[in-house]
Parts: sequence; C-alpha cells; structure tokens
Amino acid sequence: MTTTARLRKERIWRKNTVKFATWNILSWSGRNHEILTELHNFTIDFCAISETKKKGKGTVCIDDYILAYSGKQKEEKAHAGVGLLIHKKYMNNIDNIE
Repeated sequence: MTTTARLRKERIWRKNTVKFATWNILSWSGRNHEILTELHNFTIDFCAISETKKKGKGTVCIDDYILAYSGKQKEEKAHAGVGLLIHKKYMNNIDNIE
C-alpha cells in the first residue's frame, strides 16, 4: 500500500471513530469547567461519570455536551450519583433520555 493510500485510509478511520470514556470525578460541583476542558482536549463523544454528587435526576445542556444525571433525592445528603455526558452532535440520534 502506498503512503498516500495509507494516509487516506487513516483519515477515513479517524473520521468514523466514536470516543467513549469513563471518569470518577469525585464531585461535579465546581469542577464542570475542568471536566469539559478535558473532554474537548481528548475529543470524547460519550463519557460515563461517577461520584457526581448531584441531587435528583435530569438533563442539562452544558457547552457542547448534554449531561444526563441521577443522584440522591433532594432531601438527602448529596453523595454518589452517576451521569452521562453526550456530545451535542449525537442528539439528533436520541429519542428519549430516562
């Protein structure tokens, strides 16, 4: 395979790549800018996060991502909790988030 053909094949492969990540963030509060910066730097499309310490359930638009989260009830002390950050370019492919 020639160098040009190999480079063309690598570009096509990179274009069709979806990047997934997981991260124990230890708390969403006050760290959202740092977290989003890292996702942009590594061009992550989907990131499962744990230890969000967010209360309740819901979705929030933040920068180029949608955060779907679930945590303790609002009356309880915030600990644990999970979330999924989804890049906005995939939102047309999602019908519902529960």
